[in-house]
Amino acid sequence: MQFYRTTGILNIPVGCKLILDEIQIRDRVMNLSVKEKGKCEVKSPIQFKAGEIIGIKEPTKIMLKVLKEIEEKKNGNKS
Repeated sequence: MQFYRTTGILNIPVGCKLILDEIQIRDRVMNLSVKEKGKCEVKSPIQFKAGEIIGIKEPTKIMLKVLKEIEEKKNGNKS
């Protein structure tokens, strides 16, 4: 899974698989099905503001307009 920094408001539809940090999960827990260690599936549409880092598998072309690819997070550090 690739990590991205959002450059604007990003809308994520139902069914997308994400990797999020603890705070992102806490803020959206009612809209996520949380699996293991940050891995989630979206069960109700969610949004991210500019500057957030998310891991996403197969972003759509529309999502890529507000996503900037970054190196994978290592040991919890953001690139």
